[in-house]
Amino acid sequence: MLRTTGAMALLFVTVLASGQDSEPTPARTKADQPRGEKIDAATAAKILTETYERTKDAQSPDDFGQVIEVCERALAADPPEKIRKYAHQLAAWAFNRRGEVYADQAADLFNRGAQRQANELDALALDDFHAAVAHDPAKWKAIHNRGVSLALHGKVEEALADFDQVLKLNPQFANSRFNRAEIRAQQGKWQAAIEDYNEVLKAKADDVGALLGRGNSLVRAGQLAEALADVELALRYSPESAAAFAGRGDVHCAAGRWNQAGEDYREAIKLDAKLGRAYRGVAWLLATCPDEHFRDRDLALASAEKAIALDGESDWTYLDALAAAQANAGRYGQAQATLEKAIQIAPDSVDEALQSRLARYRDRQPHRLQ
Repeated sequence: MLRTTGAMALLFVTVLASGQDSEPTPARTKADQPRGEKIDAATAAKILTETYERTKDAQSPDDFGQVIEVCERALAADPPEKIRKYAHQLAAWAFNRRGEVYADQAADLFNRGAQRQANELDALALDDFHAAVAHDPAKWKAIHNRGVSLALHGKVEEALADFDQVLKLNPQFANSRFNRAEIRAQQGKWQAAIEDYNEVLKAKADDVGALLGRGNSLVRAGQLAEALADVELALRYSPESAAAFAGRGDVHCAAGRWNQAGEDYREAIKLDAKLGRAYRGVAWLLATCPDEHFRDRDLALASAEKAIALDGESDWTYLDALAAAQANAGRYGQAQATLEKAIQIAPDSVDEALQSRLARYRDRQPHRLQ
């Protein structure tokens, strides 16, 4: 999940780079400033100075819009290079800040179930981040925010390109490195993801999100001892973290420690009854465990369906768990259809394993862990 920082709270775990820049600080223009009239270079310099002085109060999209309007009018006056550069920087700042506000509002709407309106605001945010970078291509905060927004829109390669660019401009900005790690993990590029998490953790050893992200990648890479060390450390730093308990449950499940896995998933759900990945883990364990004592057809199905109801179908592992639960219940036709959907969105690195499971379901055989 990508991260956001500061006021911006995007839907994805996201990390926007919000907050004050070293560049001009936002503000309102004078209420009596005439709009739409062409101005000369001297006036452009004057109103830009006035705008800078008033930027500290800017908070709403309209406030930032007024700053943008002043900058565009100043640029239209064809001022000297120094004034032109400042106008571009100030416009980039205002576009970036307005985009952050739109993204915050979108997150709030999404959490309240207003997905259509949230999508509209997300689109406005992305437009503003594009505009910010167009005004100032070196503005790394806007590039980072655009990367988060692009990832939310499913434009993963473009998002990665933005995070790469941020790390060239500001190699110490950990949020871009963390977000790049998260995307690489989603793409099944486990070792590349691990390397990025390593860098994040060098800067902040108690970063629980990075520990859990690296732990998950280590599980997928088959490095179970190292994965367990990461989730154990995450639990030391955050003993009430439902995600950490779910992560440790995944490690135990992969290692064949069924009792410990079940206990960790139960604790995760106790701490956070809306943690979809914990229900996914329960479904996988109850549907695929080779020990019949741990399998439960009805609870596996209910858990898999609950996971998707909470988090949707964008994660192939949720669909994989649902397919396994359906096959375990003898619903092989449903299992095939569900797994085919998972294959469409899963990374190439797991295609062989998924195709093998699909063949089993076609032969009316459930999947069992080794």
